[in-house]
Amino acid sequence: MKISVGNDIVNIIRFKNKIVKNKNMLEKVFLPSEMKNKDIRHLAGLFAAKEAVTKALNLKVGNWLDIEILHEKNGKPKVNFSSGLKRIQDYSLSIAHDGKYALATVVVLLDDKSK
Repeated sequence: MKISVGNDIVNIIRFKNKIVKNKNMLEKVFLPSEMKNKDIRHLAGLFAAKEAVTKALNLKVGNWLDIEILHEKNGKPKVNFSSGLKRIQDYSLSIAHDGKYALATVVVLLDDKSK
């Protein structure tokens, strides 16, 4: 087994400006299930989480729709990984917001026998 960590921080104002400039960005980054709440702080947190997962799994940047970030009833964020990511045994994801920033950290337990 191997432990991998990924984290990301997003400036919410800069993120909002990117969305305003690129109308198609939301559809390229977020699944319909993720856009039920279109609050900019919420979306910035989801984006940070997708970036953190991408870093932890050493994935190609830009495959945003392969990673779905949802929330359990108690508010804890969870990840639905695409079927191609079978090597994940367990994970823990945290998303936080403070002022102008959204931050996400993920710790992943990987089966190091599969690539």
